[in-house]
Amino acid sequence: MQWRAAGLFPALCVITTALSAGQPLWQIGAPDGGDREFALAPGGYADFKTDGCLVIGIDDPKRDWPYVHPGPADAWAGSRRH
Repeated sequence: MQWRAAGLFPALCVITTALSAGQPLWQIGAPDGGDREFALAPGGYADFKTDGCLVIGIDDPKRDWPYVHPGPADAWAGSRRH
């Protein structure tokens, strides 16, 4: 009986993993390598002021989600963690 229970858990893990590999729940922008559907694109990175924050169903990526997300090595964005 114990070996059946022990075999059930890995089987459930495999099934759950397979089911979770379906379609994305949400996507911001088109997977086309372009940036024009995002804020500050195509060259407005110098206007970057705050980190992006997008509320699904309320915000508009063209206005609220910047195409650029700087890191600590980016002096133009204050050389800080974002």
